[in-house]
Amino acid sequence: MAQDTTLSLVLKNDVITGFSYSFSSALLRKLKEMNEKDQIFKKGLKNALNDAKKNIQSYLTDMAIIVAVHLHQQISVSSDILDLSTKNFPEEVNQFISFVEEFLAIFQE
Repeated sequence: MAQDTTLSLVLKNDVITGFSYSFSSALLRKLKEMNEKDQIFKKGLKNALNDAKKNIQSYLTDMAIIVAVHLHQQISVSSDILDLSTKNFPEEVNQFISFVEEFLAIFQE
């Protein structure tokens, strides 16, 4: 089985103290796909944005919670970036995605 060596610092199938780049990347891709398909919030993004204007957080879908929890565990993100309760603001989700992208970019060329 040939290893993918597109990364300069870490092979994609390497594990560093419980961190897996490939697992984290797959989770990030899924979260971004869900965001593009409006599958993050149970009531949809439009309603979540309207609620945010009233300072009301919106419920995340079960899959969004699962993906976010596993990403959080992989990267050990501060809970200030995304509270992993069942409710969040759309801005918090976007900040979390941006943070994970920036972190994973460390391991890319």
